[in-house]
Amino acid sequence: MEKRRWFLIIVALLTDIPVSENFEVTSPQTITGFVGQDIVLPCQISSSKPLDSIEVQWKKITAGQIENVHLYKQQSGDMPGPKYRGRTALPKDGFASGKVSLTLKGVEPADEGTYSCIVKSRDWSADATTTLSTAATGKISLEILGPQGQGVKLACRSHGWFPKPVVHWVTQNEQSLSSDTAIHQDSKQLFSVLSQATVTGEEMGEVTCQILNTLVQTKEEASIRFSSAAFPQTSPWLPAFWILFTLFVLSVAASAFMVFKVIAKQKTSKKTAAEEEKLNIQDYSYSEC
Repeated sequence: MEKRRWFLIIVALLTDIPVSENFEVTSPQTITGFVGQDIVLPCQISSSKPLDSIEVQWKKITAGQIENVHLYKQQSGDMPGPKYRGRTALPKDGFASGKVSLTLKGVEPADEGTYSCIVKSRDWSADATTTLSTAATGKISLEILGPQGQGVKLACRSHGWFPKPVVHWVTQNEQSLSSDTAIHQDSKQLFSVLSQATVTGEEMGEVTCQILNTLVQTKEEASIRFSSAAFPQTSPWLPAFWILFTLFVLSVAASAFMVFKVIAKQKTSKKTAAEEEKLNIQDYSYSEC
């Protein structure tokens, strides 16, 4: 009976010793969000039993700086970071299933960075990180600016891209056109595009302006179709005519110059002869005297 009594005491003591609440936290390495839309940063707790006194911290790590994004404590509830008020939320019923994913509302280009999900309980803590990339695309407008030499000048405009896009002009035969492209970034880090290209009669048919987001491999494009009537009509003999006309003008100018030179020489000769004759008359008068 004595042994049985000690055995029961030891079992009772062992049941009062808390067992360490070991668990793991996992997140995907990378995730992409679109500007203006909501994004969920996944974070999953793997535990064999419910956690006690749970605390969840979401932090952003960018260029060596750490920002508090969202904090949850079982006693006090949700506390968004100063820069994220009204933009973050945790699932209300996610703790029972181990989901502590963060919803980030209205994604902005500045939200890019590495996010750390830190979970703490009374006896244990674990964390995982995920890197958020942001992307945005815009609509394209294509307009005709007017004649340019022997062709037609076009302008391709678009706004609201992230990251910096790539611009291509192509013909219906998939041949590239040379262009003059300017890309600028505004205060919200979004890029605007102004690209100009000149289309000649050699590129008759469909001409397309393409703008590509290389991060998500999304392409926007706008096309316009040209016929031969859109281009200035010129005769194939026109260049030869202008060459011959130029040579004719030069020959006339040269002939006129030669005539002017001969006339000037003749005038000079007559003037010299008159002066000599005058001198001879004067010498004759003096000799008679």
